Amino acid sequence: MILTSLQTNQLSEQATAWYWSFLLATSAREAEPMLDFFNTDATLQLNNRVPAHGRRAIGAELSRYWDGIAGVEHEPITILGTDHQFSVEMFAHYTLKSGEKIIVPASGFLDRNSDGLIQSLRLFGDVRPVFKASA
Repeated sequence: MILTSLQTNQLSEQATAWYWSFLLATSAREAEPMLDFFNTDATLQLNNRVPAHGRRAIGAELSRYWDGIAGVEHEPITILGTDHQFSVEMFAHYTLKSGEKIIVPASGFLDRNSDGLIQSLRLFGDVRPVFKASA
């Protein structure tokens, strides 16, 4: 994770630590540890795709997504909102299976329930160059 570009962060220390753990779990590209951050009936929407509902569907969606890349590292720029509802601007640094690197500007909108689990996550970024290059 690249934190040197973070300009604004409105989260508490606890929520920030939780979010960093979430991003590290995402970068590890393993569905099971990642799904521990989601409520059982959570939704995940990637760009304009139909949202995935529930942990199993979210795990399947993420596995399909991760299968096309060798890695991803996140560089948050701005985090605005509260500990339970916030948005993030970032750069996603993708490493393709060929070794090529592509940086994608992205944004995310995250809602956490009272237990601190993700209830809704919406991610937006033009990943066409990533998956076109990896095809």
